[in-house]
Amino acid sequence: MTRRTRLAVAVAGLAAAVAVVAGLGGLDAPTALAGGVGAVLLLGATWLGLRRTVVAFDRAETAPERGGDAAVPGDAFDAELADERGRALDGSSFTRDRIRARLRDLAAHLLVSRRGLTDREAERRLDAGDWTDDDAAAAFLRGDGPTPTLRERLAGADGFVRGVQASVRGLADAVDAPAPPRRSLGDGLRERAGRVGRAEGTPDREGTAGAAGSETRSTGHWTGIGALALASLGVGVAVGAPGIALGGVVAVGYLAAAGTTPPDPTAVAVEREVADTPAPGERVTVRVTVRNESDDHLPDVRVIDGVPAALSVVDGAPRHATALAPGGTDAFEYAVRARRGVHAFEAATVRTRNPTDGAERATTAAADTELDCRLRPAPAIGRGLGGAVGRFVGTTPSTTGGPGVAFHSTRAYRPGDPARRVDWNRLARTGELTTVDYREERATTVVLVVDARETARVAPEPDGETALDRSVDAAGALAGDLLAAGNRVGLAAFGPAPLWADPAATRTTEHRLLRLLTEHAAFAPAAPDGEAYAGDWVDRFCAWVDGPATVLLCSPLVDDTAVALVDRLRRAGYPVTVLSPDPTAADTVGRALAGLERRARLSNLRTGGARVVDWDADVALSTALARARRRWSP
Repeated sequence: MTRRTRLAVAVAGLAAAVAVVAGLGGLDAPTALAGGVGAVLLLGATWLGLRRTVVAFDRAETAPERGGDAAVPGDAFDAELADERGRALDGSSFTRDRIRARLRDLAAHLLVSRRGLTDREAERRLDAGDWTDDDAAAAFLRGDGPTPTLRERLAGADGFVRGVQASVRGLADAVDAPAPPRRSLGDGLRERAGRVGRAEGTPDREGTAGAAGSETRSTGHWTGIGALALASLGVGVAVGAPGIALGGVVAVGYLAAAGTTPPDPTAVAVEREVADTPAPGERVTVRVTVRNESDDHLPDVRVIDGVPAALSVVDGAPRHATALAPGGTDAFEYAVRARRGVHAFEAATVRTRNPTDGAERATTAAADTELDCRLRPAPAIGRGLGGAVGRFVGTTPSTTGGPGVAFHSTRAYRPGDPARRVDWNRLARTGELTTVDYREERATTVVLVVDARETARVAPEPDGETALDRSVDAAGALAGDLLAAGNRVGLAAFGPAPLWADPAATRTTEHRLLRLLTEHAAFAPAAPDGEAYAGDWVDRFCAWVDGPATVLLCSPLVDDTAVALVDRLRRAGYPVTVLSPDPTAADTVGRALAGLERRARLSNLRTGGARVVDWDADVALSTALARARRRWSP
């Protein structure tokens, strides 16, 4: 027995029960039956009016324009702090103690590095609370909670969250860093949670057709008319008013038309065209053509293209509604931002509706399409970095004489010595023919190391470019510039997926490195399973490298493991330059705190002797390198 049959039997039984009760009350059988039927119809109208019908969509269908869902540094702290907001006045926990200690340690470090204080002086000022003009921040880091406001007391809160907010703002002001806004904590988190909840949707209780099926289901657009029809019939039957009942019958006729079966969506074919091998960051136009391959007219066709999760739509929309005559076609376009890698488009979702928009059928239409986005070698002339990278890694001076620029020694002339190295002044003065040798300089072996851990897949906003993508793009550009300067260049990944490419300087080296940066699993949008430990990785690195080498590490520096990696590499004897794409924002307390902690790591590396390039998200790589080079110049 189907669900609708069971419902009909239940309604008939309820009507009969109402009629029996009415008959026992002294009413005649026809009147009792009419009253029972009317009551059941009114109950059905009430139920239908209160019922909320939502067509089941999956998240990819409702928000295909949003590409990726990158983590933002600091969001985890915001969530943790939001959990502490509702505690009582006497609330205390290990989490609170840890948060307070974390902020105090950061404050002490910033006072030492930015104001030139000693560790003891920094601790004294934190205990005294005279490091800031904000009383709430001073009290919080001193160990006293801010005095709760009246509103906090009435809400049962103790001001802990307000103390954290004040402390982060005070630290940001102390180092001239972006400070979080003075808005309620967690508003952004609630907004994002709401968007996710709305995107996931609520299943339709009348049956859900999966994307690959074609089962007919209601759109819910005629729910109000259905409630009105049942109410009219119920009132008309109960009070014996044929005119009112007739109005309900007419409405039922409309409902019958609204429930007609929509056309078969499998008759719609989808074709997709994209540009060949765009470069990362390029705007790529996607053209989608839909065609009716049946002999029937399709009055309402709705198509949602399957945009790859890693791509963001930057213009237009990947959804389209149209009507198709037999054999007819229609097309629409939208644009995505190309991202490194090979991205396969998913099957498009096709929905057909009947002319009344009351019912629909859905299916998927596959159109095998890939967007192949590879790193490209830079032109030999006019490279984007202008040959500046050589200043960051230098050359390796030798102890032997030969061609060069720094004087090494003189020796007797030998047949075949270049005339430009003859000491003509000495020949004119003494008559002796001698040759000048200079300190020979040899090209440097440079190993580009990309931080490819899960923590590097972060961005200033969920749909922004991740630090890993920026690091990979930078590594490709740096490789070409270093090779053009005559250096030997190798590649490694610091992450769970092992990658090592021996340093070389052949004509195919750049193409080999770019292919690895594009295709290797270490740089895939989803991080491979596993962990990476600085000590073990440096031990393997020492076994890989043959001879002296300079390391150029690309890392966002959002955790202490990256700092430990630099420290171990330097202790192993490898000079390290760090190129750090900044993935932080400052629009919440947690995000601002993540930015401050990253600044502290940059300071630690510089104090330890490593060269660091802080690369803001809105600054070109060449500009960031030039700024750092000016800072290093004597």
